[in-house]
Amino acid sequence: MPDVLVRKIKEEWVLTINQAVMPSLRISEGYESMIRRLGKEAGSGMTEQLAAAKGFMRQVSQRFTTILDVSRAIMDKQRDFLEYGMARLQPLTLRDVADAVGMHESTISRATTQKFIATPHGVFELKRFFGSGVATDSGENASATAVQIRIRNYIQAEPEGKPLSDSRLTDLLAQEGITIARRTVAKYREVLGIPSASLRKARASLNQE
Repeated sequence: MPDVLVRKIKEEWVLTINQAVMPSLRISEGYESMIRRLGKEAGSGMTEQLAAAKGFMRQVSQRFTTILDVSRAIMDKQRDFLEYGMARLQPLTLRDVADAVGMHESTISRATTQKFIATPHGVFELKRFFGSGVATDSGENASATAVQIRIRNYIQAEPEGKPLSDSRLTDLLAQEGITIARRTVAKYREVLGIPSASLRKARASLNQE
């Protein structure tokens, strides 16, 4: 169940809290009126409980306000993702978002843990949008996740029985302006759970028999 919804309205990306996850909280008007009417006769206990209830409701409201503010800051940094998908994910750190919303990094971490956002490309945990960057020839950075997606796409499109080696994948990425070491390509491939070229070739041979 996503906590935040994002959709495009008249060329603008709009984020809202999913009302389905908002708790339905209210204070009984009858009891509140009674406590106010009785005043001191209601006793400090009931007055304090009323104040505590209102304070709790404010905290819940502030919690969702924080989630929404943080989500907006993340999506503002990830507009390319919203338009084109995970392959265009940008590098992003907790510090980047903390600076954008004026909060501590620990607050950003809590606000994105087990909090999900529904996007045109699927539902993702907010933490999914954080990640390191890989330098490109243009001087900009590409998200490590975006590079992994490129590697997966290359391998999915490789000719049957002629798998792309890590060296060849490195060359293909270089043609896109992403210059990384072959060992980094191998590491990303392993993170994706994709076997080496030799194992993929052996598997293809078995399938042909």
